[in-house]
Amino acid sequence: MKIKNKFRFLTGVALAVALFSLARDTYAQKQKEPVANIVATVNIYNAKIDSQDGNRLKISFDIYNKTGVQPGVEYDIELVRVEKTGKSLYDKNVYSETLELGPNQTMNKTVEYEAPAFASGNFEVWVISQNDKGVPLGVNKAGEITLSGGKKFIDISGCYLKIEGDQKETKYALNQGVDISKEENIIAVCQLKNNFENAVTATPSFASFKRTVFGQLLSEKKESSVTLESGESKQVEINIPKESNPQAYDVVLSLLDGQDKKISNSINFHYVIQGFSSTIQNVRLDKSDYLKGDNAKIFFSWSGPADIFRGSRGQGTKISEVVAEIVVINSSGQDCISPFQKKLSQDSVFNDIDIPVTSDCPNAQISAMLKDTNGNILDRFASKNKTIQKNLAENQPQEKGSYANIFLALTLILILLIILIYVFRKRKKSATIVSLFFAIILSVLLFSPQAQADTWATNDAFGTWYWNANLNKTSYNPGEQIYAYSTGAVAYNCMNRHYMEIWGTINGANKMVYGGITNEIYFTNVTQGNVFTASNVSGSYLADFEYRMSWYPLRPHGYISYDVVCTPTNWNPDPNTVSCGTAFTQNSNCPGITRPATGTKSCCYCNSAENLSYCKGEQYTNSCGMICNGAKACSSAGWKEVSP
Repeated sequence: MKIKNKFRFLTGVALAVALFSLARDTYAQKQKEPVANIVATVNIYNAKIDSQDGNRLKISFDIYNKTGVQPGVEYDIELVRVEKTGKSLYDKNVYSETLELGPNQTMNKTVEYEAPAFASGNFEVWVISQNDKGVPLGVNKAGEITLSGGKKFIDISGCYLKIEGDQKETKYALNQGVDISKEENIIAVCQLKNNFENAVTATPSFASFKRTVFGQLLSEKKESSVTLESGESKQVEINIPKESNPQAYDVVLSLLDGQDKKISNSINFHYVIQGFSSTIQNVRLDKSDYLKGDNAKIFFSWSGPADIFRGSRGQGTKISEVVAEIVVINSSGQDCISPFQKKLSQDSVFNDIDIPVTSDCPNAQISAMLKDTNGNILDRFASKNKTIQKNLAENQPQEKGSYANIFLALTLILILLIILIYVFRKRKKSATIVSLFFAIILSVLLFSPQAQADTWATNDAFGTWYWNANLNKTSYNPGEQIYAYSTGAVAYNCMNRHYMEIWGTINGANKMVYGGITNEIYFTNVTQGNVFTASNVSGSYLADFEYRMSWYPLRPHGYISYDVVCTPTNWNPDPNTVSCGTAFTQNSNCPGITRPATGTKSCCYCNSAENLSYCKGEQYTNSCGMICNGAKACSSAGWKEVSP
């Protein structure tokens, strides 16, 4: 009989595992769920405004990288105007510093930002991080401010783009990324309002950047001046200086006075030059130092021609084969790997590459190139820093989500084993049912995929979709508010815009964290950021972020780990309420945290003050009958007479 029951148990476990695995695989094949590829693990935490002096701000924040060596980390401060009609970018400052972060490394940054002198009203201050290709790395809101600047400036508003000679006079949004041929010209149409008390002659100034404003500054040009009378408002057309090479570009427009002083808000335009191009989006080493014989694990992601996207004016350039070349050198500039090349197609956008290390490689630096089949260089990517900082900050956030799952799995296994033993002894007929339950729970724990990342990407026929999520901190008190932010997705190969949403699930609450046009953190009547509540129970948790696109049926997920840590501050009951000498357990304000204590109610003690009334070596009996020792320094002549 015992053998028969054991056979039932083993059969039940095997059957449950097989059925669960089959159901999971069948469901995955049916859904064809896209993979949320981990692209980067950089976060911005603890962003805050330390001080404000008029329009001058001091802002501090932490930039943290979880895994691998992340080169090319850049950041900016963005000033977002808040009005009843919505939010809009008012000003931004991209700082020239480029960071390189090692595994589990935090850099504490404090920067100064000066808002335009004419800025007036309510604003939000954001800290944004990207690399120079536009891959979103982190986002956090530093705070909200009110500015009371002067009103003497020219307000640029209501802008759109059009193509010169277009018979239909089609209007294109500023960041829509309209694609044009090398022969076509693009025109900005904007409303200008002169808020000065006198007539002003202003000169349009354009700064052009490769792909995004975080990218390489390519040129700075001025166009013909425009004159506005005091209080005048009129629509103007301004030719946008365009680049010649096929690629995506950002252009920033400002108006300058005769002394080249900025006298307007800034406007950002995005457009694409048609033709074959490719971009290295991100390259990461798994660590900063290698020994001869190690394998360097390299993550390499790229995108194809920038003119391939939904709604493009052209047909899109056909993707042909490209070649990636990767070089790794040490701190002395010596090669650490043999020359490496790999042919890439649109199906190999995300690449995990293992390359043998041929010599000791301290402070490894990586660079990469994309070439076409004729050897022409399409793009480059290289570490800009010569040294990766080694002094890691203490108490860094750790990848605890997976450890929490392992602990949970072991706990459940132990509990279920106890149940199984009881069932086999008392209720043998229920053995198979409990075995099935045990196997299903174990299978879920062992086979459920977990991702620990903060920037993810999914690839489809139209290019690569990036999205990023960020929590304001890594650790919370029980019941504390959790602020979640997102930068939205980078759509297609060309950084163009598209409406999409990111929904977060934290502690059982599901809310929209981002909803609007990709590549913006500010927009009208949509959501940016949301507030959740941490669990009341200490532990390690995962925040779940789901990517949604209006026309895209599949919804990949990404996860960020965080901790809930309770610090005991209150203990109950008070020892004064428990009888003297009685051992008992005190409960804290943190669930599950206790400590032993001893009661002090009605206890009799020698009073130190009363001891000073009696000489050293002298004993006396206090009011509650305890014999105590004197503590006063006395001569023998000063002793009190002791009654017989």
